[in-house]
Amino acid sequence: MDISTIIDKLAEMDICSVLTNEPLSKHTSIKIGGCANLFVNINSIIKLKKCINFLQKNNIEYFILGNGTNTLCSDNGFDGVVVCLGGQLKNFRIEGDGIFAEAGMNLFELNKICRKFGLSGLEFSYGIPGSVGGAIAMNAGAFEHSVGDFVEYCILLKDGDLVKFGKEEMNFAYRTSIVQSDNLIIVGAKFKLAKQDSRQIETLQNECFQKKLSSQPYSDLSFGSTFKRNLNFEPVSKIIDCLGLKGYAVGGIAVSEKHAGFIVNKHHGTCKDCLKLIKYIREQVYAKYGFKPELEVKLLGVKQSDETLWWLSHTHNIQP
Repeated sequence: MDISTIIDKLAEMDICSVLTNEPLSKHTSIKIGGCANLFVNINSIIKLKKCINFLQKNNIEYFILGNGTNTLCSDNGFDGVVVCLGGQLKNFRIEGDGIFAEAGMNLFELNKICRKFGLSGLEFSYGIPGSVGGAIAMNAGAFEHSVGDFVEYCILLKDGDLVKFGKEEMNFAYRTSIVQSDNLIIVGAKFKLAKQDSRQIETLQNECFQKKLSSQPYSDLSFGSTFKRNLNFEPVSKIIDCLGLKGYAVGGIAVSEKHAGFIVNKHHGTCKDCLKLIKYIREQVYAKYGFKPELEVKLLGVKQSDETLWWLSHTHNIQP
């Protein structure tokens, strides 16, 4: 199916907007990436369902994008359709002892709403620059807490239908959930929280945020933590630091001087620069410690031909 036909079909669904040759660098926190053939903004659950059903039925390749954090896009762009939920699919409702939030709401917004309604539990996530959908998919966490700890249920799109998964069915574990292994799309989630004074919630949120500001390169362009922790070893950031790699750069991309777990875009860096730096870090860690750190970052449009293959062995979302 040609692009013009796809655009016409999506227009019939009254999708929020459909952009052609949209630079992905505009939609990722590290500001890297070529153009997507089609970039679709979705602003309702029903429209998301219609869009995904159409793309799946016609075997059109697509990628679900939230706020663009933890995402590295190819310099060559993406030949398929990027379906963006961030900034649009962000309705919420208070449900008894908690809140239901749609997948496109960012964690800053969610925390502010929780503060307003006196709902406590997610303060640790204040300052994590991701969306509800992305945070659930990767079970984002900080300060010994994870988002999955507070999920009561999720609404997912599975095989064309909206389904409800309880917390146990989500298979939450360190930086992962069932969403990463099954063909599922997070639409929204109910968080079970506790009533608390709004001022106390604000104090906790600010404490968590200040800790992040003091220890992480918050003002730099990055995609957050680069690698998942190997639970048999010290945090990968400490290992990278011990290897003397803080500040090590390839092209415009460097290991952060402030926190070795972050890779930052210092000066017009490219995806190719990132891949080369990630490969080099993994080689150094493997040579000294005997394991290859697993990427926490999602790769969009990156093909096996873009760089050498060995370091991609633990990444399931590479396109052949």
